[in-house]
Amino acid sequence: MLNLIFICVYNKVLGKTGTTYHKNTHTPCLALSLNQYGEIKMKIEIDGYEVEEAILDYIKKKYGISVRVSEDDPCMTLESQERVVAYQKHKNGRIKKHPEHGYSLVDNEKSTWKTIYTHMEESDQISFYVDEIEDD
Repeated sequence: MLNLIFICVYNKVLGKTGTTYHKNTHTPCLALSLNQYGEIKMKIEIDGYEVEEAILDYIKKKYGISVRVSEDDPCMTLESQERVVAYQKHKNGRIKKHPEHGYSLVDNEKSTWKTIYTHMEESDQISFYVDEIEDD
């Protein structure tokens, strides 16, 4: 049953039949799974070398120049922001709680942001779930 659903969704989204495979590793890059609500979700997985190729192709199309990743620093770096949450405190140092619901109260003025750097290499992978959208 799941295979039939996979083929139907695959046909509708990509207009093909069969399973999609990464060109170098020959592992499936499209998969279906059930979420916690029993809904079928399509998961797309993209390897690091494919992300690198896509970014370089984008630069070529957008800016009209051909570039390659530097040999001195062969890894692409993803920079992201992570919130460092500070909580409101009583004078004695205990964290304040919401009187009705009991969760800790966030102090937005004292909360800060921290920069996280992650290297993306060929063996890394990006995966995400997609929903079908209706074309008008």
